[in-house]
Amino acid sequence: MKRQTVTAAEARAMLAEELKRSKYGIRQDPAGKAARTVDGVLFDSAGEANRWKELMLLEQSERIRGLSRQVTIEIAPKRDRLRAVKYVADFHYWEYHKTGLVDHEFPWREVYEDFKGADTPVSRIKRNLAARLLIENAVMCVTHADGTREDYTR
Repeated sequence: MKRQTVTAAEARAMLAEELKRSKYGIRQDPAGKAARTVDGVLFDSAGEANRWKELMLLEQSERIRGLSRQVTIEIAPKRDRLRAVKYVADFHYWEYHKTGLVDHEFPWREVYEDFKGADTPVSRIKRNLAARLLIENAVMCVTHADGTREDYTR
């Protein structure tokens, strides 16, 4: 078999044609971005985009309300030359929650939700700190790519 010789410019062009991926394996080409776009909004992953669709259906069926995305919780305020520490939850909504008490007492609870395909140590620490700052009757939860959900409450 004869060996091929390519110029540097040709090699660069060939490399540019390969699918570009983030460090988490997310495709950055137009097809990859299309798979992560819902209603004109680009999500960090296809799993997060699918979870948004699920939450929108739950909101339409009135099982949740007040759905929003990318909600920031300040964990520690800015002080002197130190930056503020913030946690950005993927989704925020109110879900119906039967407390076992009289139905009119707190029937809705506030939920801050993160979608994680792969959890990182930093996200676990920030989530744990943010959960400690939540008001009573609020919950911080993580929905994993396999569909399981973990709740963190005060």
